[in-house]
Amino acid sequence: MRSKNFISILALALFSMTQIACDANIKLANEDKDLIGSPLEKMSKIYSVQGKSSDELAVFDKIISKIHVFKLSTMEHFRTISPLQPEKKHTVIHHPSGFYTIDLSEKSVGVYSKNGTRDLDPVQFQGTPISAAFNPKNNIFVFYDNNNNVSILRMSQNGSVLQSFVGGPQLTAFDAIKAGDLLSNGDLILSLSNKKLVIIDVGLTLTNQKWEIRQELTPNLNSAINWIALLETQTDWVIYANSSSIGVLNISTGVIQETVLNNLEPVLYSKSVDPHLIVQDTTNTSHFDMFFVENQSLQTRGLSKQVYIIDSFLSQSEGVWNILTASDFSFDFLAGSITYTNKTLKSFRLSDLVSRANLKIADKAEILISANHFLSLFPSDMGYATSTRIDDGKIQEAKYFNNAHSQ
Repeated sequence: MRSKNFISILALALFSMTQIACDANIKLANEDKDLIGSPLEKMSKIYSVQGKSSDELAVFDKIISKIHVFKLSTMEHFRTISPLQPEKKHTVIHHPSGFYTIDLSEKSVGVYSKNGTRDLDPVQFQGTPISAAFNPKNNIFVFYDNNNNVSILRMSQNGSVLQSFVGGPQLTAFDAIKAGDLLSNGDLILSLSNKKLVIIDVGLTLTNQKWEIRQELTPNLNSAINWIALLETQTDWVIYANSSSIGVLNISTGVIQETVLNNLEPVLYSKSVDPHLIVQDTTNTSHFDMFFVENQSLQTRGLSKQVYIIDSFLSQSEGVWNILTASDFSFDFLAGSITYTNKTLKSFRLSDLVSRANLKIADKAEILISANHFLSLFPSDMGYATSTRIDDGKIQEAKYFNNAHSQ
């Protein structure tokens, strides 16, 4: 009996591995849906300043459980921050002008200003954060937890928390939150389970401590939106996806332009820096298409099959599309997580997809990508990180930063 059980378990494991190998990209895409903002794993990214990626960033060092702040182009190390709950998994969001750093862990949030002040646990939450959205221009930070609660913080320019609010997912008796994102003015757009959209007045919500709806939209949709993203440089427009289509929506008029996903399966959603989706044709798996928005219209770029696409970075103002790929992976059944290996950063000129670079990536390094550089933070007790210039592969180093700059 034991041997039969063992054989059954082994067969199930082998079948599961086969399914994972076939659906690894689909799994990643599914983790991006039905959230506000982006999954926490994608929040520790490069933020934009007036359409261009920031040169200053923060990253959590798992070796010493601290946060480092770097200037990407020169690899100057500005400071090291000691966060709350250092033993937990951390998501770090850095203001693109360097005013403050937000650290989010399992049950705690901290805001650390560049002058050394800190604001710890301005809101209490019962669930575990799973996604977040950040508007650095208006200093608004929103995170969403696994209990479907929404927490909103409004901060000063130096990182002091001025107001906070925690709201539930049920806006009316019949309408629950499906997905959302922050708009350029600091308001929050939410898609609802009944296919409607609402725009939340964040200022009034924070003041009155209850959801305050500024506007309601009822676009002609086949199904509820499960992913939505602000088009920062195209006022009043958002890009969205649901189970059957990708579209562009004018939030002032409700006008939509839609592409039906016939035989197309999203394999990656990204909001770094300009929002875009990568889809795979289920009838021709040797080809991918990337959808983005230009002049309020959906545009596409085609790409030959990549084994696994881990991450994607698009800067339309700089005319650059970078993707992080892998040719192999391992799966942790207990944790339910995938670890990718044999990674490569591929960079393209957006206009015609001419190849700019094809660079191997260290498997054990933490990677953050911008338009023209990528940061690699290596596991090192002393502290070691590099910034690689994408166009020519030139490397700059930062060393021994774990020995100093403590805060």
